[in-house]
Amino acid sequence: MWQLAGEPADDWRMTARELQDPDDRAQQRKWATTCESFNVIRNAVALAAAHPRMITPAHLLDRHPLKFPVRNGVVDLQAGRLITEPEREWLLTRGERALVIA
Repeated sequence: MWQLAGEPADDWRMTARELQDPDDRAQQRKWATTCESFNVIRNAVALAAAHPRMITPAHLLDRHPLKFPVRNGVVDLQAGRLITEPEREWLLTRGERALVIA
């Protein structure tokens, strides 16, 4: 988690290299350094750990391992069908892609 928390700073630095204005580049690099601060990372990790939508308890991850969320419902892998109105407990998040049966 700590390594991931520092990755945005690398992105800020890459963006800084692409900026034409020296003042903008300096400001971007300064922000990247701020993002790598121990206190900033510690606070971001603490916030993520405390926010209920940021974590999924382990006991919920495999409650229905044969149910696969897609944008237009839940695929029941055991029955081989799409459930377009799934029970709320099956659907923690919607998938990015819809199931299309050709």
